[in-house]
Amino acid sequence: MKIERVAEDLNLITGFESSQVASAVRALSRELWPGVKDVTAAWSTLAVYGQPAAGWQDWVHNSLSAAPDRRRVHSHVIEVCYELGQDGPGISAQAGMDFDQMVKLHSETPVECLAVGFQPGFGYLGPVAPALACVPRRNSPRGRVAAGSVALAAGHTAVYPSSSPGGWNLIGMTRRVTANAERGYFGVQTGDLVRFVPVSLAEYQSEQASPLQRVWISADVGEGMPWEREVLAHISAANIGLGEHAGNELQTHATIAAASKRGCLIGMHPGYPDREGFGRRSPNPEEQELWLDAVVHQMVKWAPHADWDFIKPHGALFHDLASGEVWDVFGPLIESIGLPLVGLRASRLPELAAKCGVPFWPEGYAERGMRPDGSLIPRGEPGSELHSEREVVDQSLAVAHQMVKFVCLHGDRPDAPALASAVRSHLMENGFWSDPDEPASP
Repeated sequence: MKIERVAEDLNLITGFESSQVASAVRALSRELWPGVKDVTAAWSTLAVYGQPAAGWQDWVHNSLSAAPDRRRVHSHVIEVCYELGQDGPGISAQAGMDFDQMVKLHSETPVECLAVGFQPGFGYLGPVAPALACVPRRNSPRGRVAAGSVALAAGHTAVYPSSSPGGWNLIGMTRRVTANAERGYFGVQTGDLVRFVPVSLAEYQSEQASPLQRVWISADVGEGMPWEREVLAHISAANIGLGEHAGNELQTHATIAAASKRGCLIGMHPGYPDREGFGRRSPNPEEQELWLDAVVHQMVKWAPHADWDFIKPHGALFHDLASGEVWDVFGPLIESIGLPLVGLRASRLPELAAKCGVPFWPEGYAERGMRPDGSLIPRGEPGSELHSEREVVDQSLAVAHQMVKFVCLHGDRPDAPALASAVRSHLMENGFWSDPDEPASP
């Protein structure tokens, strides 16, 4: 490993294998050294921005040699119709094999997202099978490559998330939406695993061919409701209360264990210590300092107790942050914890996430009334809650089509188990995969 200063505010760290870069960025980003503004990755190089204080090189070495990266690797299944790959015959000829063997080699082993670049959401996946690694880029790039094209070049493969010029060889087509920059959706991230599944042309063209688009059904749990285990059976992401707005410490521990056993994503769900109002009331001026301290305390306390995947504020805290309040208290805390922030696009939470240097994961609600602009109808106003199962499942599907990561349910409703089951079934019937585990091959 070599550390080199190349500009006043830029240092480069080289000497990595491309497969090591993602974990190295996460290791250094957990707690930035004084004077370091950001750490970003290229193919096999890290860039450290800022003017680091003395001792920062020791920080680099210590951070990279610390405990192994504990990030939960996310995997993606992408259905590919290889019959639609314009360059398939040429690829198989260059590799010295028949078409079926080419398909088998491209799809039989998962590949890792080694970097993201070229265009938003374009993941460089690899390494491909050695027999396919000999296929170079095209001599003349195409002026337009269609979105959904699966491509191969120089030992790597990729999916074009949007139409653009491109010089890679086209091996197939997929219906799977891997990214949508306009909506802020980027499905495949550095370090994720991707498995390609061959489908026939008839399956691809059939209305029944599932795009296997991933959406996570989330619910607020760990709040002491007697039906929470039933809710957990139907969701894939758990917003786990930290014992202040509802529930208690034992219930938080038990919910972490149960959700993790099921394979759910788990999120910190901090709220104001407003048990009477279930965390849905903002503090008055006399309460504010005490309540803010209580939220900070619960987040600091619980951060080391689980392999958390995200932060999703609860109730009034969610709305206060979404409107730009109390950022001075929670912004630095969110930044130091370093987890993705979950919330509505129609709020200032994407801005807060960017300010804190963490990913923003968009959500929508299945059983809360939503305005046309994507914001929530305040509780107590007409239409603020949906009650019939038909309304809930219809809205859940509409929300899923908006390229959100989560479709959220409130676990304190007595009908939450039935609604979670109905939403899960409806989404899967309409081409969205919502279980914690990836689907089996066809």
